[in-house]
Amino acid sequence: DFDESLYGTCFVIGGDYTISNNTFEALGDDLAISIWNSPSAAGKAAITDNTFTLGEEAYGIRFYCNPSWGANGGDASYVTIERNKFIGDCVYQIRNNDGWTGTVNASHNYFGGTSIKSAYGEDDTSIGSVVAEPYYTDEAMSTLNTDPPAYILPNADGDGNHSTIEEAIQDA
Repeated sequence: DFDESLYGTCFVIGGDYTISNNTFEALGDDLAISIWNSPSAAGKAAITDNTFTLGEEAYGIRFYCNPSWGANGGDASYVTIERNKFIGDCVYQIRNNDGWTGTVNASHNYFGGTSIKSAYGEDDTSIGSVVAEPYYTDEAMSTLNTDPPAYILPNADGDGNHSTIEEAIQDA
């Protein structure tokens, strides 16, 4: 288990890995996981079966790119994020807007019974390219939503989101 007594980011990772069956709790204003570098290939990295208890100033998983710090980014579609529980009113559950390519597949997670947060901050900054449907509507993770899929794709100006691929194509 990881809690706020650790302060700061609990994991800074890159390469090939699996993070599963952990509890990240009481994360006041901290980031649970920061992903810095791409796995070697699709299917080589997974974040599964974890529980994130996030306070209103907490952050879940962030795809981060800053080469001067050794965070080179990569293809976010290589990372699998599924069967996790994100509980609490956090800033965001998953964020992919720092220079990574690809779309994060974050389907089959529990986001408090509703869809993933698509924006954060006072200016509603887009979380980036994330597909998070279907998602579980119950904490037991036994019922998936039946709504048509929505896509969270940043618009060309970076100041909002598109809810469909068609909107994104028209804006391109």
